[in-house]
Amino acid sequence: MEALETQITHLYASRYLTIAGTTVLVYDTILTLPDEIKFVWSTLLQKRWRWRDERGHKQLIIPKILLLFIRYTMLTTAIAYLSALIPSRTLNDKWCQSTISIVSKTDVLVEVIGSGIVLYRLYLLWDFGRLNTYILVGAFISMKAVTFTSAIAASIHVRDSIHFQKIELVQFCDIERTSALFYGVWVPGAVSDAFSFFLLLLNALSRPRTESERLLGILYSDGIVYFLTTFSMRLLNVLFVAIAKKDSALFYIGTIFSGTTVTVAASRSFLRLLHFGGVRRS
Repeated sequence: MEALETQITHLYASRYLTIAGTTVLVYDTILTLPDEIKFVWSTLLQKRWRWRDERGHKQLIIPKILLLFIRYTMLTTAIAYLSALIPSRTLNDKWCQSTISIVSKTDVLVEVIGSGIVLYRLYLLWDFGRLNTYILVGAFISMKAVTFTSAIAASIHVRDSIHFQKIELVQFCDIERTSALFYGVWVPGAVSDAFSFFLLLLNALSRPRTESERLLGILYSDGIVYFLTTFSMRLLNVLFVAIAKKDSALFYIGTIFSGTTVTVAASRSFLRLLHFGGVRRS
């Protein structure tokens, strides 16, 4: 009886965290919609696929399309996950397995793309130099490849342990066992975030004082918030993976909350960096 009460408690915790994260994402999307229209949709409507900025750097439309992708895909994913936690009808094991598997992989993909577009925008604004660029791109690709490969492998490993449960009036998709492979999803992400921030900080400090002060201002207002947010969310998921060894009900408790939080941070940082680039050109 006690184990059942604990499972129900953790289920409601997952529901509340997911609802909270989804609400914040919806609110932030509405709040920053004017910037999205100004800096993203206006370019799409003009059908400008590539151009050069005032320093001769190629600008591509793809990062802006990816911004829209992560925002609205994460929102759709959060709603799909809520349908697994709070189903309005009786489901089956196959539906739960497919939904949870797709949600977990999509969540990781969104977080990977979010980090990528923010780093790309910082690269355009800060002129890293060839060596630093190679180091940053190499580290990013290698870490994210490990992350996404681990996510696919871990999802396959736990898929058969996901079942539809109905306990009195409460019904939900449940997972019976966890996988250590999920450490490979979150730990490389945390290392990548820490490394990227350290490299960006060194790059800013190596510049002339007046320029460095301005860049550090941008770094602290946007970069540090973004990287600390993503780093914290990775550590949160590592913690839940560790705890879930004893209680599998905690396994996915922070998944969508983490994804929506990182999406908000990535969207805000990217839009503000676009705004900063516009100010520099004006």
